[in-house]
Amino acid sequence: MIKQWSWNRELEFFALLVMLDLFVLGLHLLLGDHPQLGSLVHLDKEGNLPTWYSSLKFTLAAVAALACYFLERAARIDSVPDSSLPPIRPRLSPIPWLLVALLMLGLSADETAQIHETTVHWFMESPAGDNLRQAFEVVRAGGVLLWGVLLSPLLVVIGGWLLRFYWQRFRGHLWLFGGGFLAVGLLGLALALETREAGLVGVGGHLTAASLRNYQWLTGVEEMAELLAASLITGVHVAYAWTLWSGRSGIRGDEGLINESRNR
Repeated sequence: MIKQWSWNRELEFFALLVMLDLFVLGLHLLLGDHPQLGSLVHLDKEGNLPTWYSSLKFTLAAVAALACYFLERAARIDSVPDSSLPPIRPRLSPIPWLLVALLMLGLSADETAQIHETTVHWFMESPAGDNLRQAFEVVRAGGVLLWGVLLSPLLVVIGGWLLRFYWQRFRGHLWLFGGGFLAVGLLGLALALETREAGLVGVGGHLTAASLRNYQWLTGVEEMAELLAASLITGVHVAYAWTLWSGRSGIRGDEGLINESRNR
């Protein structure tokens, strides 16, 4: 008999991730300015607790995407008796899940290794980088924050492809598609806010009192948007993988088995 699906476990998992996000935010607000502990919990610093936590979530999202690939390949069906289970359409290859896994691993590595910052810093030292900073009226110290502008064509392609992928997979279930769509939107918001931050950085990296308040506010919102996006993506991937796994005992890609289950 087909197993009945419940979202309770997946919602609890997502709620746990959000609670951890809020815990990281609380540490930032309480200890971000601490002389000894501040660098360890500050959202705007690199190589610290928020960075490792975000990297871990993207790694988990990659592992879940890889699980989705193997589970989809093993359970390709047109429909299932329980309408709350997202259908696996046989025309859709599971191979894109491998690309999603690679993308999540890339985001995880970038969180810890600051790959895009290093690349853009090199570009900003060139004449083309000077021209880009002048176009956006950004000083040299804030140039690295324009990485989103520099990489925008690639980011638009990746974001559009990911939205299309989520739509193809999850359009039958609002929660899954909505979570994926919102995650991509939050990453876009974080990118826009980081670009805005570049205009606040003064000569030599210094900030006026007013600019500092705006910069801190924008940074907090930007980093939380990234953390929530990582939680949403991880939650969606894990929920879908668990959906496929929970149905493995009754869903085997055999229409006869489905009909037999319905007759029962």
